[in-house]
Amino acid sequence: METIAILGKQHVAAAPSFGLREQVSSELVMAQKAADGMRCLRLYAAAIGLSCGVGKLAGASMGRADWDVVAYGDAVYSYLREQGVGHTEITKAGVEVVGWFIDALFPREDEVSKRVGFSEGGEGQRTSSPPG
Repeated sequence: METIAILGKQHVAAAPSFGLREQVSSELVMAQKAADGMRCLRLYAAAIGLSCGVGKLAGASMGRADWDVVAYGDAVYSYLREQGVGHTEITKAGVEVVGWFIDALFPREDEVSKRVGFSEGGEGQRTSSPPG
């Protein structure tokens, strides 16, 4: 993901730490299971804020939120709503960002193969050392 569309423009995207991506994704699954729409919106806002300059525009920081992603997301959500951003736009951008988080957390098999340099074993090739 190169940019995030929010506030009527494209913002350069930068992935937050593995731990924050994991925390937002996990919290979102729990909020969706509980059918807690407002919590989901705050987590989408957290994902957006953690991934581009919108968090700074909102004056939000994880430190001020005691490293609570929902509290951080509330600060970003409140800022976005005050700027006239609707639930649909927050959800759309948030779904894209969280999808990006999940893809980074759980890469597909073909992506792992490319990154690590695995190759298909060929006929007659050994896959382990001979006994001896």
